[in-house]
Amino acid sequence: MYEISLNARLTLLISGTLTVMAGATEAPSLPLIAETYAHLPNIDILTKLVLTLPALVIAVSGPFIGRLIDRFGRVRFLIIGFTAYGLSGVSAFFLTDLYSIIVGRAILGMAVAIIMTVTNTLIGDLFHPDIRSKFLGLQGVFMAMGGFVFVGTSGFLADLNWGIRF
Repeated sequence: MYEISLNARLTLLISGTLTVMAGATEAPSLPLIAETYAHLPNIDILTKLVLTLPALVIAVSGPFIGRLIDRFGRVRFLIIGFTAYGLSGVSAFFLTDLYSIIVGRAILGMAVAIIMTVTNTLIGDLFHPDIRSKFLGLQGVFMAMGGFVFVGTSGFLADLNWGIRF
């Protein structure tokens, strides 16, 4: 196997926390989103879609992403995933249309699927099996800590303001 730098290890560990953050950060804002867009028909369903759509996109797109990263390269897709994650992750703060927010959440789901698939593939590629299981355990710890930090922080931020309203 390869000698893996500290930066590469931290990138793989922190990447795992992004999957948790994608779902955790929007949940505290859902009541405020429903209140803001109460005039829309089926607002209860649309609000739930804001939370669940990323997971649906992850489940549907994951197998295809695996084939794409094998064909076109892991690091290239990881950069695409990080970029899409960053842009779509903050999009709900700036968008004023609920349907646009839902599209942004779908893109976020695709970005999470890319990051999850590439991260786990790189762990499989780079680590010796003995070290791999320990590293995956450490990744689980990072994900749990990320969930703890992100849920609390997102609740605090949602109380301040869940997005820009023009």
